Amino acid sequence: MAAQATNGAVRYGITYEPSRDRWYIDASWALHAQAVATLEQLRYGPVVAVDLNVGHLAVSPLDRYGNPLGPPITVPLELTGLSATARDGHLRAAISDILAIAALSRSGFHFARPMPAEEFSLLLRRGRPLPRKARV
Repeated sequence: MAAQATNGAVRYGITYEPSRDRWYIDASWALHAQAVATLEQLRYGPVVAVDLNVGHLAVSPLDRYGNPLGPPITVPLELTGLSATARDGHLRAAISDILAIAALSRSGFHFARPMPAEEFSLLLRRGRPLPRKARV
């Protein structure tokens, strides 16, 4: 059984497992290859670097030469001992914080001091306009 999706074909597999008296539906699809930005293209806009560490991510906006602009922002990411659902939620929250940091660096936000992820998340969720510079 196959269906046409927006970006291509989706294959559905329907199987029956008699020992459990259950039906299962599996879906699979292929993603089209995406063009990767060249180094020259990346130099025209703000870029963030993400360093994966034990228990946290360190995110640093970079200048056009690849140098960090200030100290890294720490995004906590503790995944050990969590259920798959909790792990997915923590990972999604960390990715959302990274995307927000990237958006702020694109808008000209300057990181004058290290900012914990909790404080950073509060800035984003309050709905207030963000300051141009983080103040101590």
